[in-house]
Amino acid sequence: MQQLEKRIAQAVSSQEKIDLMNSLAWQLRIREPERALTLSLESMEMAKSSGTDGQTYKHGIAASLVTLSFLDGEAGNLDASIPRALDALSYLKDQAQSETLIDAWYTLGWAYYYSGNYPASLEFGLKSLKAARELGYREREAWCLDLVASIYMDPAEAVQMYRDAHDIFMGLNSIEGQSRILNNWASILMKSGEYASALEMAEKSLELAKQAGLKGDVINITATIGEIFTGMGKYEQAQLNLHNAASLFDQYGRDISSAYVLVDLGQVYLVQNNLERAEKELLNALEVAAQMKMRNEQARCHHYLSEIFEKRKRFDKALEHYKKFQSLREEIAGEGALRQLAALRVSNQVETAQRDAEIQRLQKEKLQTELDEHKRVHAILEELATRDPLTNLFNRRHFLNLAEQEWKRAIRYRHPLCALMLDVDHFKQINDQHGHASGDKALTTVANVIRSTLRSTEISGRYGGDEFIVLLPETLPENGVLVAKRISQTIKEYTISSDAGIIELTPSIGVGCMTMDDPDAPRSLNELLSHADKALYTAKNAGRGQVHLYSGRE
Repeated sequence: MQQLEKRIAQAVSSQEKIDLMNSLAWQLRIREPERALTLSLESMEMAKSSGTDGQTYKHGIAASLVTLSFLDGEAGNLDASIPRALDALSYLKDQAQSETLIDAWYTLGWAYYYSGNYPASLEFGLKSLKAARELGYREREAWCLDLVASIYMDPAEAVQMYRDAHDIFMGLNSIEGQSRILNNWASILMKSGEYASALEMAEKSLELAKQAGLKGDVINITATIGEIFTGMGKYEQAQLNLHNAASLFDQYGRDISSAYVLVDLGQVYLVQNNLERAEKELLNALEVAAQMKMRNEQARCHHYLSEIFEKRKRFDKALEHYKKFQSLREEIAGEGALRQLAALRVSNQVETAQRDAEIQRLQKEKLQTELDEHKRVHAILEELATRDPLTNLFNRRHFLNLAEQEWKRAIRYRHPLCALMLDVDHFKQINDQHGHASGDKALTTVANVIRSTLRSTEISGRYGGDEFIVLLPETLPENGVLVAKRISQTIKEYTISSDAGIIELTPSIGVGCMTMDDPDAPRSLNELLSHADKALYTAKNAGRGQVHLYSGRE
């Protein structure tokens, strides 16, 4: 670097100076990103008027854009990183392979990786690796190996790539290279369950990063150590490291690793069942990941939030987050297949047609697997979101949604409609004298009777507490009363045993109906349910264990 500084000062032509400034900026991109930014912006301004006959110096602009793209990617500004790298490629399209072209492909590979577009990341990673090897650029080969290894799912192959890259960096005495390779290598070992080796490697990586003054890398490696402790079940140490990493963001500013840290912190609280704190951290992480356009981290946030709300039995919210998780996963689907693609080895000598056919086949298989899993989990959460967990009848919210549809259909086709409102007589006494377990048994018994009595077109739900509700489409009042009496009689046939004695169940049922020939018929679903509710209280006031049809005098 000192030699580059000296050569920049001695440069004769503006193009030579631009090239040297860009070379220095690229070397400083990790160690001194602020200075790299200043050099790149300065060299790009110079390149805009330093070409032949006062035209732009395309190669100089491209090299500046590549470094700026890399810095944007590291900072989490993916909206700027990807366009800048693509812009750099447009300046290089008519030029032969060069260090700048390799750096552009490499930088674009990382930008796509951060955004969750693994197929594109792999494509540019392999392009850059192949070109670096063909041109004999050893340091660039090592950096490209790091990128490609990060995308591959096969741990053994990834480890070999990291080992090769580390050997190259050792030979070049590149501390930042060694540090980053060891950190990523530790991540692979962690995912394979080799926590002790992963921790040892990450701590060595952290030591090198501190030695070289790599502020951003110190944060990232500290977060990796936190992840490793999470995998080991040492949650207090995991929290300590992740909080340390998060606090460094306040000191140095947020970068691409901040989203990973916040998601990992939320995950630690989740596995400890600290749901409130986990939700807070994950919502914060989700905001950061969304700002940085990191779809994979957004997907992780929604997945963990779905787990949180499922544990809280907030199945509607769990389903909402799971749908968002699955939507994001479908956007970036196929990366798993590509990471496993044996044909795309480092040699990258598979013919394009064969490669594309294999990619398509594996993507189709991967998508089908993910679709099947999506359908399975979606069905479970959909069921949980619409059912009362104790009785397995529809919960109040979902019942009302279905009832509203039936009301509209009844009005449209001028069909009669009846509603039954039912509760268990003396339910509080059952709970107080026999215990809540007996109370729950009473509720499930009533629910089972209701379910077995009704036809498939009739809808039932738990309205709240010991109150149940039934909707009977295309049913006249006299038939509604008959259904209510049948339910009442069947419930009375059941008894429940408890340590405090035998419980005899009796229900009170109110019936409300809507017919088109009744001038006093209810004019809305709410009014229909109100009629049934008033009839219920008339039945209870008349001595309980009775069925009463709303008559307008309640």
